[in-house]
Amino acid sequence: MPERPGLVRRIFGFLRDGWLILGIVLVMFLALEFAYRLFAGSPRPAQATPFPPTHPYFHSDWYAAFNSGPDGPNARKYVLDPYRFHRLAPISTRFIHVDSLGHRFTAWSASHHDARLRVFLLGGSTMWGFTVRDSFTIPSLFAQALRERGLNDVEVVNLAESGYNSTQEATTLLYEIARGNIPDAALFLNGYNDMATAFQWKQPGMVYDLDRTQQKVDAAKAGFWRQVASLGLQSRLIQRLAPESENDDEGSGSAVDKSALCPAVAEYYHRIAEENAAIGKGFGFEVFYFMQPMHHLTAKPLSKHETGFKREPAFRRCTEAIDSLMTDWSGHYFQAYRWFDQDTVTRFVDRHSHLTEEADRVVAERMADIVAPVLEARLRH
Repeated sequence: MPERPGLVRRIFGFLRDGWLILGIVLVMFLALEFAYRLFAGSPRPAQATPFPPTHPYFHSDWYAAFNSGPDGPNARKYVLDPYRFHRLAPISTRFIHVDSLGHRFTAWSASHHDARLRVFLLGGSTMWGFTVRDSFTIPSLFAQALRERGLNDVEVVNLAESGYNSTQEATTLLYEIARGNIPDAALFLNGYNDMATAFQWKQPGMVYDLDRTQQKVDAAKAGFWRQVASLGLQSRLIQRLAPESENDDEGSGSAVDKSALCPAVAEYYHRIAEENAAIGKGFGFEVFYFMQPMHHLTAKPLSKHETGFKREPAFRRCTEAIDSLMTDWSGHYFQAYRWFDQDTVTRFVDRHSHLTEEADRVVAERMADIVAPVLEARLRH
């Protein structure tokens, strides 16, 4: 009995020391997190030549700052969207401007009040312009191409968003129509995200980052200790140190497994396209689909830079399945992935098939050739 007070004191001593150690570790972690966020958020000059000589922008002064500095895609901030999972918050940097509606600035577009016609351009990061400046996105160059063809009073709206698949694009179109914004034409440049997310989730119609978002939702609903244990989900430092999978957006299954998904992917893609066509018919506007250029699909001789990107055969098999279902879209579905087949210069910047600014110009010009006659006819009638 006399020894019990000493035992109690020792137990309380262990608890006190453990709590003190936990507090010190937590304070040190928060200090490191704060220091990292302060450092990561401060402007830093980009290296002059951070890319190999084979890179298409090796001799471009702007791309180093755009790619790794605070004025390029790193400046993007997302907000929760009730219909499309996410959209961009307003930003204004040297290279990228996004308005309060989440729309990226489109150069050479007529203003909303002065335009007689309106064209919506929808898609994922390639249409949005992930590797290019505002004036060199496909929508901007498309607006310029229309002006060169005498169509000066067309409002061109960039409704694309990084990561969007065809479902999110269709929802975007429906949302604009519900708000009374009826276009004269809607152009979709897509395909990559529909296939890549299907490979990742083993079914079509899914979105990127759904698992990480669900983890954060679960952590927010958890109790105190589980929230403390899940601090890594919110920590930018831990996220920076954690290794990233090289194939995180294309799945890790075998080529056979991925190819087996292609019929379902094609049917899903075709149904969404048919829904958009029905909406266009109901509201009196034309709908055009373009299967986007991808290094997985192109027949062009790959440049030295492009040969460094893995080519996944399932992308071609799924595209062939989509092409076969879209044969009844003659005049409204185009295999844009063939548009670079005769080129020898570099067209693809990275393994996600993002395009160079000159490649964007080629796509925009070809689109304008297809759509301009339709717009001219609407002006006449």
